[in-house]
Amino acid sequence: MLSLPSIPRIIAKGYRAMVESDPRLKEVFTEPPMVAYRQPPTREKLIRAKVPPLPDPNRTPCPSVSEKE
Repeated sequence: MLSLPSIPRIIAKGYRAMVESDPRLKEVFTEPPMVAYRQPPTREKLIRAKVPPLPDPNRTPCPSVSEKE
C-alpha cells in the first residue's frame, strides 16, 4: 500500500533549504514552522438538518385543501 509523504518532514525540508540559502532568514525564523492538524466537524453538525414534521395520520385534511386536489 502506498503511503502519503509526511507533511512535517516536507515542511522541515523546505525550512532547511530556505534558511541555508539566506542567512538573514535564519535570524528571523529561529525555529521551524509547526504543523497543526484541524479536527473535522462532528457528525452531529453534518447530519443535522431542518426537516418539516411528518403529517399526523390521525388528522383529516381541511375541506378547502382536499377540494383543490
